[in-house]
Amino acid sequence: MFRLSGRAAILFPCFAVVVATTIVFVIGKLWPEYEVGLWTVFLTAIGICLYIDLRKPVDYTSMTISDDAIEYVAFGQKRVIRLDEITGVQLARELADFDSGIVSKWIVYTLNGEQIELAAEWPHKRQVMRVLAKRLPGFDVVSAKKGLRAWKKGIWLCFEK
Repeated sequence: MFRLSGRAAILFPCFAVVVATTIVFVIGKLWPEYEVGLWTVFLTAIGICLYIDLRKPVDYTSMTISDDAIEYVAFGQKRVIRLDEITGVQLARELADFDSGIVSKWIVYTLNGEQIELAAEWPHKRQVMRVLAKRLPGFDVVSAKKGLRAWKKGIWLCFEK
């Protein structure tokens, strides 16, 4: 299969959108009776592409959530967190490294003293909260929801053994 280089892979979608917009604009001017329909289909397609693209996590490669474990792959490292080995969970919101935004992450403490940070991104943050609430007796769902909804920095204690 044909693969684009790093920079070309970033620039190609932008170029494709510019070309497609130009085509829709020109065809709309040539056949005005179809212009509204063309723009509707085009903008719907752009919206679907954005939705699919935004569902991909940014700070990690993948996360698989089951009833007894969370498998987290980030920066080439695979971590498996067994839910029965968790001793504490915090939700932290802090300043992002490279921009002025605020990012969320789950901080999980395990029996062997390990501290594991899981990025709390849109595709999985509520799923992680649900499985932790289901499997960890005493998990504070109210505190977790408060942290996920917050617009400021902070740390919310969600579970402690």
